[in-house]
Amino acid sequence: MMSVPLHKYTVHILGEPYTVITDEAELHVNASAEMVDRIMQEITARASGIDTQRIAVLGALRLASDCLKAQFRSTEYEHEHERLGRLIDQELQKHDQ
Repeated sequence: MMSVPLHKYTVHILGEPYTVITDEAELHVNASAEMVDRIMQEITARASGIDTQRIAVLGALRLASDCLKAQFRSTEYEHEHERLGRLIDQELQKHDQ
């Protein structure tokens, strides 16, 4: 099995630097870090006085919720796509007869 080259990046979240070692592209890592930072900044602004660990956990819960919603929508679209495909096939079969 070939090994994937790893890259080392530094991102900033809530003003703190974090080193990330990954096979992902820099653009992807930066976009991910910006999303996490934005969510944590929003939580910090709405709930002042809570510690960074709690902010991180709340941010992780929000990201997990968004991910689950996206997976659910994707599954719904797949089912709808399959349903429409079956309808098209049925209509084509009617015209072939």
